[in-house]
Amino acid sequence: MFKGRFTLFAPLLLCLLASQAIAQGPTPAQINMFQNLPASQQQALADQFGVDLSQAQAQATNSESPSQLEEAATQEPRDSEDDELNKNKENNGKANGLKRFGLGLFASSPSTFAPTNDSPVPSDYPVGPGDEIVVQLFGKVNVTHRLLVNREGVINFPTLGPISVAGLAFSDVRASITQRVQEQMIGVRSDITLGQLRSMQIFVMGEAHKPGAYTVSALTTLSQAIYHSGGFNSSGALRNVQLKRDGQVVQILDMYDLLLKGDTSSDVRLLPGDVVWIAPVADVVTIEGQVQRPAIYEIKSGETYQDLIAMAGGLRINAFAERSQVKRLLSGESVELIDLNLTDIRVLNQPAHRGDILTVATRTNPLTNVIQVIGDVSHPGLLEWRDGMTISDVFQSQDSAFNPTADLDYALVVREINHQRDIKVLQFSLADALLNPAGTNNLSLNNGDQLIIFSRNGVDRDNGTTEETIQSLDQAQRQARQDKQEISAQLVIDSNQATNSRRALLTPVLFRLQQQARYGEPAPIVELVGELRYPGRYPITQQHDLNRLLTAAGGLTANAYSARAELTRAAINQADNRANIEQVNLTAVLNGDYQVVVKPRDRLSVFERPDVRQQNTITLQGEVRFPGNYTVLPGDTLAQVIERAGGLTEFAHPQGAVFTREALRLQEQKLLTQYAADMRREVAKKSFNADSRVSSVISNPDKTLAFIEEATKSRALGRMVVQLDEVIVGQPSANFMLEDGDFLYVPKFRNTISIMGEVQVGITYLLDPSLTVKDYINRAGGIKKQADEGRIFVVRADGSVFTPNTSFWFGRRNETLNPGDTIVVPVDTDYRDALNVWTAATQILYQTGVAVNALK
Repeated sequence: MFKGRFTLFAPLLLCLLASQAIAQGPTPAQINMFQNLPASQQQALADQFGVDLSQAQAQATNSESPSQLEEAATQEPRDSEDDELNKNKENNGKANGLKRFGLGLFASSPSTFAPTNDSPVPSDYPVGPGDEIVVQLFGKVNVTHRLLVNREGVINFPTLGPISVAGLAFSDVRASITQRVQEQMIGVRSDITLGQLRSMQIFVMGEAHKPGAYTVSALTTLSQAIYHSGGFNSSGALRNVQLKRDGQVVQILDMYDLLLKGDTSSDVRLLPGDVVWIAPVADVVTIEGQVQRPAIYEIKSGETYQDLIAMAGGLRINAFAERSQVKRLLSGESVELIDLNLTDIRVLNQPAHRGDILTVATRTNPLTNVIQVIGDVSHPGLLEWRDGMTISDVFQSQDSAFNPTADLDYALVVREINHQRDIKVLQFSLADALLNPAGTNNLSLNNGDQLIIFSRNGVDRDNGTTEETIQSLDQAQRQARQDKQEISAQLVIDSNQATNSRRALLTPVLFRLQQQARYGEPAPIVELVGELRYPGRYPITQQHDLNRLLTAAGGLTANAYSARAELTRAAINQADNRANIEQVNLTAVLNGDYQVVVKPRDRLSVFERPDVRQQNTITLQGEVRFPGNYTVLPGDTLAQVIERAGGLTEFAHPQGAVFTREALRLQEQKLLTQYAADMRREVAKKSFNADSRVSSVISNPDKTLAFIEEATKSRALGRMVVQLDEVIVGQPSANFMLEDGDFLYVPKFRNTISIMGEVQVGITYLLDPSLTVKDYINRAGGIKKQADEGRIFVVRADGSVFTPNTSFWFGRRNETLNPGDTIVVPVDTDYRDALNVWTAATQILYQTGVAVNALK
């Protein structure tokens, strides 16, 4: 008998064993047959196949459980930028980039959703079909049963029979099973828990991101259902989530209670068939500025500005609640601006209106008890001010307080003097303040003073002019008026970016002095120009003394003429409408023998000493006996300098000498630049010419422009034609006075003739007196198609030019060629796009090229 049953249930036991490794297990009928065997036979079968009976029974009962609840398709992370109010016409299309509060909570949902599988089950949970009840027996019998509630609400308990649990709370089910085990199974105790919970279908409708039907766990709440559907769309109301059951609204969830207060009392569990309906958003307002959470908030009827501020987390510490404003959209397209004092309880209790934009202003909290140090110091910035503080208190250590390049003779204190925040400027010597603390330079400081320490390595005298500084100040002043901008009363300079030069540090100070000037009270500014280390504009300080202003400008230069300077005073004489000019002896001023009180708009001009003249030099190179640089005095001539250089060598070719002058070079360079500009205009003009004639239309504008650009890159030479051979023999008409920078190059004698330009091959030949210009051109292969036969010219070795006439080409010999001459065949201007200035420009370039070749 046992053998037959063993044969029958062996496959069943194998199935139980295999079910631990594969998904498919024994059928419910096989499990029931196995469970009906006596316990001894069940154990014998288990021992025979090495199966843990308790595990096999758990596996068998598990087969009655439903497959694991399929997780509803949850939405992937999504961007919530489309939820901004600037896409909502409620706020006139503008919300300063703010987003609606709370939408971001659902913008980054996880890829899987299992909200209740591992969650504790409340004791009032109603047990129903599909739930799994886990019963663990221990004591006399050690076994675990996983019992599935069938459609009739009944579980099939081995040895106890069917037990009805439908509609009972889990606490009641636990108590009922515990009591029956104690009564019917002597010596056995039980522990009852819930296993896999039943699934149910609900609906999430309305303004959900993905509305539709969802299969969820039986413990799912309202908020979890919304999370299931991917959250709210851009028009969904977070404060009006309705739970509908059998067509009736049974609960309303305000998500703000959850987000702002952590209140989940309205977040109830759902039942099968429930509908979660998300209403469209109704009224929204925007709060921006100095609040903790600037955003767009939904409001309910009757909610006030105080409620809105509470939603935004309250005001920040620097909020200027008294100067808040509301922009309110009226009928049509008009917007009303309302000032609000949010410290007034009556204002706070006013109801907020749909579409309001509440802006909480920022309170400006000026620093008190501070001074500012800028310029050439080691640690620029703000310092604490104390009553009785002096200059020496700020710079206690000379080695660490300021940089080695600091100007110890000139520094300023900028001080505000009234409620209009006008300033006055005090001058002091930093060195004297540190060495003599009891002296007048150790100024007492006031709260808010600004100390400016200048550098001795400021802007060089040649880098920028006083006129540029004046223009920059005037331009800034005009710009301020044009833009109607308010000039800031507080002078702030970024010490990390500003240079420490006088111009950079003084410009803001001078600008403020100009701004505070009034009728009858000109800006206390003077100008010092000429032979000073740092010429420019300077503020008049407390002493009004010219001597101190000279110190501000760094003192006189080595070439300054201290015996006489001009002080131009802007006090206009009403009779003749002319400025007053005074002669000032700066030597007496510097020695303290003569004091000059300066006034606003004064201008001091310091001249150069008459006896100071910059030494002029010229350069001699080539075939001179002693080439090099020579110092020349006013009136020295070329013949005198050549004589000082020992004359020319025996190999010199004086007729081919190249003499250049800087003034001529600059003039020639300017002429080339002008020719290039003229040619560009002609190219542009002729490129759009509708005439079809070749002479009036540019054939290849790009190539022509490329040639023009190359021509502008050419450096002019500034050559001047000299008859050096006549200078050497003492011909007075050929001799001339020299200038600074003149250059003379005497080449070796070359008995050659060069041909260049529009010929087949540019070449150089030995001079043959029997040959004409035409003969040499023929030896160069003849002229090209684009050559201009009528304008062939010859550049002499000395740089002079002559143009042979037509008869010369056919053998006329009264214009002979000399050694070193160059025959130039220019391009035909008609062929070269008929540019009017082409001839002049190419002739300069050819002459420059000939001179450069001579220097090689």
